Amino acid sequence: MSWRCRANVYMLRSLCVLLLIQEGIAHTFNVTEWGTQNHHNYSEWASRNRFQIGDTIVFHPPNNDSVLMVTKEQYKECNKTYSEEHRDGNTTFKLNHSGYFYFMSSNRDRCNKNEKMEVIVMADRRHHSSAPSPSPLAHKVSPSP
Repeated sequence: MSWRCRANVYMLRSLCVLLLIQEGIAHTFNVTEWGTQNHHNYSEWASRNRFQIGDTIVFHPPNNDSVLMVTKEQYKECNKTYSEEHRDGNTTFKLNHSGYFYFMSSNRDRCNKNEKMEVIVMADRRHHSSAPSPSPLAHKVSPSP
């Protein structure tokens, strides 16, 4: 094997290792203007980001506001019943599973002015093998009338 071929193999292996390392790194997302008068569309911001299991979201609300992690129903209605308030100005939430997470202001007026956010955490596909395709005979399609 020539030195050039060995160098290419080495570079390719190094690139694969770097990609595997990068895939396993958790990220921290900062929401810095939560609770200010600049009522951004936080769900739109969240939709532009790719959240993975293990990532963290840090909210920095001012003293006169707080952030809640709530259910979908609470999120839709801006209902903070049975939710734990965080007023420390540096509220951290770990995204520990795939699926939806819902956050909102504890101030109902602010929540109604769209100070709330829906986050979708992607499924971890690195450790799951895909299911085998069904047999063509197992699924017959009948013609539509």
